[in-house]
Amino acid sequence: MTPADDPDTLLTLEAFDDAAAGEAHVNSGHFQQYLVNNQTKPLVAEVPDITYIDVPDQEGWDKMAEF
Repeated sequence: MTPADDPDTLLTLEAFDDAAAGEAHVNSGHFQQYLVNNQTKPLVAEVPDITYIDVPDQEGWDKMAEF
């Protein structure tokens, strides 16, 4: 079963123009304040899995194969 098939799994996707933009996001004031005031932590059963994919030659989004 993949996370997308599991009704008890929340799948979140974030996309950034480059690694520097992602780093700026996690170092931003609003993100840092979220970490201090994280009211969602008690709702999470375990440390989330993170998959990082760098696609340097990608411009924009691909079309979904399902459509």
